[in-house]
Amino acid sequence: MPTVAPELVDQLTAVVHGLLTGRAAPPVVLPDDYPDDEFRQLAGFINKLADEYQAFARAMQAVSEGRLDAAAPKGRLMAAGSLKALQANLKNLTWVATRIAAGDFSQRVDFMGDFSVAFNKMASDLQAAFERIASQKTALEREIAGRELTEQDLRRSEARMQSMLDAGIHSASGMHAVGDCLIVPLPDGLTDAVLDLVRERVVRLVHSGGSRAVILDVSAVRLLDSAACGRLVELARMIGLLGAKTVFVGFQPGVVSSLMDLDVDFSGIEGAVNLEDAFERLGFAAPVVLNDAAGAEPEQGGGDA
Repeated sequence: MPTVAPELVDQLTAVVHGLLTGRAAPPVVLPDDYPDDEFRQLAGFINKLADEYQAFARAMQAVSEGRLDAAAPKGRLMAAGSLKALQANLKNLTWVATRIAAGDFSQRVDFMGDFSVAFNKMASDLQAAFERIASQKTALEREIAGRELTEQDLRRSEARMQSMLDAGIHSASGMHAVGDCLIVPLPDGLTDAVLDLVRERVVRLVHSGGSRAVILDVSAVRLLDSAACGRLVELARMIGLLGAKTVFVGFQPGVVSSLMDLDVDFSGIEGAVNLEDAFERLGFAAPVVLNDAAGAEPEQGGGDA
């Protein structure tokens, strides 16, 4: 091997040392008249290695910072090829993650070993969670819709009752007096608001109108829970404290059976099959409705006083 000047060996050593320590070193520069021998060939290979390594290092730095669109390193270094593959995989992974974020939970990756297994499990868990949330949302929307329909029914029931009460004691479809007896027809769907209106109007009419008896007509009530029934029983006892008698008329058999199962206290409460039976129990003469075409007066009733 030909003799090499020490300064050229020093340049070669500096380049190799720079590669090992991560510091850039100037390339080996040979004189123009340097012979084309083995050392010139070695210096060329070392300079090319240094250039490709620096390009690889810059590309690796860009990928480590998340800049996946940075130019891939050129050259034939094995490490450069691996970096290109990693860069392509990360780009693909970014696209898949974007699709999952948009709601496409069918996306999976299969090109990154153990990371693929963990990523695919995360995607499956997200899909299950979103499906569970969607199911809960649908159930909640149905429940809200059902409650809204129930509230609408209750409002209509309250409106009907309010209309009946607003019609006054002369309304043929609402509360009306027959002699000294006040007849109170109750609608189906007795809410707290409706019961409050009934109690307020009945107590006021009994107190101010001089009624000596009240008939609570429940023939239209198809469903009566223990709370609503308890309030009606309480109303009957309030009427008793005002000096009037109370008779319930028209309990449906199914309602009575349900209330018996609920162990509702009916002590001191009297019931009747129909209005005629109720008047008889109260000691009143049953009203007689004459034909209006014959010029008859409206229905009349009398007490037992």
